[in-house]
Amino acid sequence: PGLPHTARNDSFRRLGMQNELLPEALTEMHRKLQALRAAVAAGDRKTAEDALHALVGLGGEAGAQALHELARRQYRDLLEHGLPQDAGWTQDIARLLDATQAALKQLGVEPAAQTSSHSLRV
Repeated sequence: PGLPHTARNDSFRRLGMQNELLPEALTEMHRKLQALRAAVAAGDRKTAEDALHALVGLGGEAGAQALHELARRQYRDLLEHGLPQDAGWTQDIARLLDATQAALKQLGVEPAAQTSSHSLRV
C-alpha cells in the first residue's frame, strides 16, 4: 500500500478538510508513537496496546495506509504474543510515520505542531 492513500487525501482536499484534519492527525500520531515508546521502555503492555490501537485508527482515518497496515499487524502481534523483547520494533512505525509526513509535506500538509518521531528513543 502507498504511504498516504491518494484517493482519501483527494477527498479531504475536495471537502476542504486536508489542512484541518491531517495536520492534527500527524501531530497526534507523533504523540501516540512517543507514548508507545515510553510504554515499551517501561514494560507497560496495556499502555502500549492503547497507543498502538490509537495509531491503527489514526493511520486509517488520515489515509496513512502503510502506517495503518503496519500498526494493525503489530497490534495483533502485541495482543497475541505480548511485548517483544526487542524494543526496536517501534522504529518501523517511526520510519513510516516520517515517510508519511514527508509525502504529505509534498502535498502541503505539515503537523499542527512540529514534533519529531525521533524525539524519544527507546
